[in-house]
Amino acid sequence: MDDRGDPHPGFTLETTRDVRQQDQVDYWRSLHPSLRLDVPKGRDYRAFDGERLLFGSRGGSAVCYAQADDMIGHFQGSHPDFLLLSLVMAGATEFRPSHGTEVVAEPGAGFLVLDSGSSIRSRSHDCAHAYLTLPKHLIDADPATLTGEQGISLLPETGLLRFLRLQLQEIPVSGRDLGARSAEVAVENTVELAVAALNERSARRRAAPKDRDLFEAARALIEIRAAEAGLTASAIAEALGCSRAQLYRVFSDRDLGIGQMIRTTRLARAKALLETHDTLPIKVIATMSGYENAASFSRAFLRREGVSPDRYRASLH
Repeated sequence: MDDRGDPHPGFTLETTRDVRQQDQVDYWRSLHPSLRLDVPKGRDYRAFDGERLLFGSRGGSAVCYAQADDMIGHFQGSHPDFLLLSLVMAGATEFRPSHGTEVVAEPGAGFLVLDSGSSIRSRSHDCAHAYLTLPKHLIDADPATLTGEQGISLLPETGLLRFLRLQLQEIPVSGRDLGARSAEVAVENTVELAVAALNERSARRRAAPKDRDLFEAARALIEIRAAEAGLTASAIAEALGCSRAQLYRVFSDRDLGIGQMIRTTRLARAKALLETHDTLPIKVIATMSGYENAASFSRAFLRREGVSPDRYRASLH
């Protein structure tokens, strides 16, 4: 959240390279007055690297691209009238709400929506992201339908959010070359598209609460039963008391596949086992993650991660 004065003439580049090394962390803090920022212990930040490209609109919104070294942050809930919409392009940031589960924003995870009136802690890892702040009054519905009880959620890139991604990806590419008027037009269009995308998402959630409950139940069931090699859409539908066609439709509405979610859950479990069990045989990890054998697990892991399970574990050490 940027809450400084008048809009800048065009996108403004602010970088820690413009200040002395011993002042770089404090300078980065000064650019984010609504956040309490710190550096992780054990890291040498005599040369902290961070920059952002920012444009603030007259309507109170701001559009920005920022990248920085690892940071620990605390959203203190000082801007209850705004939503933050973020698209991570590199690295990752872990968000820990005051209650509820951790949310990890990373490339491909979707759009992060955060209520700037919530108290949420974060830890970023060489993160680069494009984001915008939106006054809540621009959203037709209760913003809580987007952020949930935790004040933070990830939205899949469906509908207009796909087009918003294209808009935000242009900020680091073309933002600094735009004049003041061109930047203002680009930002106004981005804000209008973001509002339309969030209103579209909110309307869909209001229209189908039962579908949302079914989706969440299916996701929870997959988490619990992912280790079962024979887990299928039919088995999930039977356990939830719905038809397979209905289950497929609920996932399709979110641009997701049931098989995709099962595979993603299994691979996430396998990665966690590889990272925490140095000597556990690959075939055991495969079985514990829902694969029929080590060969099928290795092929799936290689397709997803680009390396074999053995090499991935070796790289950790």
